[in-house]
Amino acid sequence: MHYSFPPEVELALISLKIFHNWRDIVGETGEFRRTGFVRIVHPGESELLKQNVAMQRGLGAKVELIDRLQLKELEPTGKWMKWNWPRMSRIRDMATATLSPTIS
Repeated sequence: MHYSFPPEVELALISLKIFHNWRDIVGETGEFRRTGFVRIVHPGESELLKQNVAMQRGLGAKVELIDRLQLKELEPTGKWMKWNWPRMSRIRDMATATLSPTIS
């Protein structure tokens, strides 16, 4: 999860509870996939990312800061780079990232 606006974090956390309990709430089965999320930032955005993580944790989100080595352990092939933006074309350009392992 990566949001910078507290009401969005709160809405996402409430929505997650609904998705986890879909059958009980709706009475039908639904399809919900727990995937995970990584947000990568350029060095100039690291401080803002850290502030967002602190805010999200304060609201109950499970999110952690990771560095470039931890990202490389998660995805050693570097496949994430094909979705990244041009100004950060190399993993060494990355300063910080956030990881929400299962978006929960």
